[in-house]
Amino acid sequence: MELASHSLEHHVIPQVRCFRFGEPESSCVTSLCRGFKGITRDQAERLLAYVPRCVAVVSNIYDPVWHPALRALDVQFLTVSLFKDHLGRTAHEVHGQLTVLRESLGFAQFSAVDNSLRLPKSAGLAVGVMRIEDQFGSAGLWTVREEGGNIWLTKDRGSAMITNGTFVQIIKTIDGRICLRLSD
Repeated sequence: MELASHSLEHHVIPQVRCFRFGEPESSCVTSLCRGFKGITRDQAERLLAYVPRCVAVVSNIYDPVWHPALRALDVQFLTVSLFKDHLGRTAHEVHGQLTVLRESLGFAQFSAVDNSLRLPKSAGLAVGVMRIEDQFGSAGLWTVREEGGNIWLTKDRGSAMITNGTFVQIIKTIDGRICLRLSD
């Protein structure tokens, strides 16, 4: 949450750049564990490593200068203003909206034997042929089939260029693209 009185260039933008382009430090794991009771260090590390990150700035007053500056950094901008009348009644004004830009559908381990990834059925992929972007940004056709309560993604042509046993995250973007992200 930012106040409209904060400096865009000297306060907001440096924080946004850090969250948007920086890599989490080990202190972030500690902060997550402290802030969310019940989360383990291992879970916090996986959360920081694999959940797609998006940044949003929420301010108390809309500033037309902030919007294009934040949009240029691929950051969402929302304002929430609170008003109170002489009787103490409150009203809220919201300007903008927050949108889920990327969603993790789950993780799968790659099998080079059958050129496939196996996901739980809850991943929600439709059975059939779909276009999937690989780790290099190249799109290829993959067949999605359901078998034994799981979903199998099989590359139709050529090698997936993934080492056997590698864990792969399947991500769905706001525009409906399905992308693969290899774990480090």
